Amino acid sequence: MEIRKNVVLLPLSALVFGSLVGCGRSPGDQGGPYVAPTVTTTVTTTQGQTGKVAQGEVSGATVWADSLTSGTRFVIDTDEQSTQTTTDANGNFTLPVQPSYQYVVVSQGGTDIITGKTATTMLAPAGTQSVSPLTAVVALDTTGKLAGLLDSLLPAGKTYDDDITASAGLTPAALILLNSIESIVNTINTTIQDAATKANATLTQQQQNDIDLTLYSSIATQLATLSSGELSNTADLANNLQTAVSTALSTITTNNPNITFSNASTLASSIANNAVATAAQVVGNATGNTALQDVTAANVQSTPETASTSTTVTESTVMTAANTAIINSTTTTVATTDSSDVTVGSTPTTYTPPVIPVINNPTITGYDLQIAANGSAWTVTSFRISFSESMVATASGSTFGNSVLNPANYQFSQGGCTPTSLFSANVVTFTCSQNLTPGTFTVETYQGTSTTGVQASATSLGLSVNNTKTFTVPTVTGSTGGSSLQMF
Repeated sequence: MEIRKNVVLLPLSALVFGSLVGCGRSPGDQGGPYVAPTVTTTVTTTQGQTGKVAQGEVSGATVWADSLTSGTRFVIDTDEQSTQTTTDANGNFTLPVQPSYQYVVVSQGGTDIITGKTATTMLAPAGTQSVSPLTAVVALDTTGKLAGLLDSLLPAGKTYDDDITASAGLTPAALILLNSIESIVNTINTTIQDAATKANATLTQQQQNDIDLTLYSSIATQLATLSSGELSNTADLANNLQTAVSTALSTITTNNPNITFSNASTLASSIANNAVATAAQVVGNATGNTALQDVTAANVQSTPETASTSTTVTESTVMTAANTAIINSTTTTVATTDSSDVTVGSTPTTYTPPVIPVINNPTITGYDLQIAANGSAWTVTSFRISFSESMVATASGSTFGNSVLNPANYQFSQGGCTPTSLFSANVVTFTCSQNLTPGTFTVETYQGTSTTGVQASATSLGLSVNNTKTFTVPTVTGSTGGSSLQMF
């Protein structure tokens, strides 16, 4: 299978260094420069990826690396506990360790500091720099098409996994899409919870997680069939999100015998139309676009409006207190009205989690940098990147023209490092002979230029990466030379 050509940001990890000797003057030395003996040090990664959870910024969310190869999906299994962390007040997180298994990042709970509401359960492909509704639909899009479509709605140079809370981080079209997705998941979640409360029923956290992700999955499947023009057109967006919601409600009923929906088609129309209309209105309010301001749930599918993809907006300036109140009010009103058509019982003790397909990309699981103290300078002797699974067709070598392990695909900006031909199925090694710029060694991994992306095996997607990895080593006085290594 061929991977989509979207960019996946890989983890930037903190480093732990072995004991260093040979720097400075030896005790008792009576004069003259001290010449350090040659000492080899291995630099290894100890922390996992960093990122931000955002709907708005989500504080207090539980984040972990959920294995795609073992355990119960979307539950923190014993071997995943070491990756668990909590977001800070601004939604930032760092996984305590870099997993050795293939994974997706899961965010559960926490508070959206803009709306004040509990955040939905969200996903992100391994290595991405944020977790948001946009990364959630990409992680659940097994066609690999949606990431590129989302990128086409974003400001130049931005990708689907960029921080959506950053200044000028979105376009009107992207923010309408983002808010529409978030509103749909929040509204259905609130609708089910309202019906459960009225029935004195209790839902487990696992079942709630699975319902959120079922919704994201249905939305991802539907959006991946569209063009960027359809994604930015409010009528097309509402129509397709209605289809996605209708499919999701049917799937939820099938997977959850304690939940049933009456008048599911009416619910789907109400929820999707209100979500898109409200998103259009708040963006219109913030940008002065009267056409978007005039979109309502009643006319959204019959009066198409095209949101701009050429101007930029910032989430914090659009989501003012007044606009946030509009969204919260719509969510509450729709959920309260629609909950009368929902029957909910407590989660059965025999509840079985549904199978929710997740993108399954090989990821970088580790870096290994060999450096040697050579007099007053550090010298890089070798560098190795390890992947989570085989990136070649056979154990003996790569037969794919676009494989990340095909040495013909490596390109360097400075001499001194070359990929070896003796690579294993999931490790590529470079032999080097170069001095470091004081204190750093940088590896820049770029997205391939092939229109078909990077190829892996017949049963798994390949890897397309764009990342800068910087190793920081103790400064050695007098160190000189270049340090930049670029890899395609």
